Amino acid sequence: MVNRIIFIITLGNSAFNMRMLKVITLQIEIILACSTVYAQNTEKSMNNIIDTSMFFYPSKYLLDTINMFGHKKDNEFYKIREKDATLKNSWYSEQLIKLNEPKLYNEYYYESYRFTWFGYLKTSHNPISIRIENQNGNIFLITKYICSKGCSKNKGLIVNDTVNIEKKEWENFKARIDSMNFWNIPPIEKTEIVIMDGSTWIFEGKNDKLYNMVHRSCGKKKEIGEICLYLLKLSNLKIKNKDIY
Repeated sequence: MVNRIIFIITLGNSAFNMRMLKVITLQIEIILACSTVYAQNTEKSMNNIIDTSMFFYPSKYLLDTINMFGHKKDNEFYKIREKDATLKNSWYSEQLIKLNEPKLYNEYYYESYRFTWFGYLKTSHNPISIRIENQNGNIFLITKYICSKGCSKNKGLIVNDTVNIEKKEWENFKARIDSMNFWNIPPIEKTEIVIMDGSTWIFEGKNDKLYNMVHRSCGKKKEIGEICLYLLKLSNLKIKNKDIY
């Protein structure tokens, strides 16, 4: 049985011309040629991981079954996917540590929801974290990002903006959480689609009983798109609509 693999390149609103087609073809050829090297480097990187307790997500929430090279789905295949999930977790966690963000799933005492946007490379904000939480009846919206491009002397600066939110806004937000059935959304999409470019959207929620994390590539039109855009609007970050994908 031949697996059907779809490669997606997100180009924003730019024209899809022959030059870009050649670039895409080259990228695909490079990935196919480097599958063995990737597996070897993954093993080597795993050996350098010291403390998984620093991870911001349970690795099982990042475990997918993408089979872009058509390997037999045996124990070795699932070990590779587990390693891939751990490497993703390591990189995502590193960014959140830089932002001095808390780990929501593990011993965090407030009801809290966080939208984290990785790989947003077209502006000075990368990555972005927007967290809304109820601290004993006081509602806060905490927006953080690393100034990575177009920031002159301030490149690398962590911007932290915390504002009080009215209780009515919190109730409106919670109603949206309930209406989207957030707690039952699968963390990972069941897909064979391989995203070669674009952004990663992660939306988390934690209350006194539940935790969930939803990970989507180019999440604007996915299940979490609306709630993430709602938080983005509350944050007052100035981002062009054409750059949100």
